[in-house]
Amino acid sequence: MVFYDGEIFNEWEGDLFVGGLASQYLAHFKVTDKGLVEQEPLLKEEGWRVRDVTVGKHDGAIYAAVEGQEVSVVRITPRMIES
Repeated sequence: MVFYDGEIFNEWEGDLFVGGLASQYLAHFKVTDKGLVEQEPLLKEEGWRVRDVTVGKHDGAIYAAVEGQEVSVVRITPRMIES
């Protein structure tokens, strides 16, 4: 899991991202003064088991290590989310 501290997703600053092996998606939580509020999951439609997640210090993208047929690392950028 990782707290977002990059520069390309300003609206996600401080949000928590948690990889899901069993759930097969990247969980996104907004951190509020009352706790965590789950947001729209990422990569859910892919059905990949998410093993690890980090924020790229050089570009602010979110990187997820996944188990997929031909994929091992996914780079998440605003362009990917908007599609």
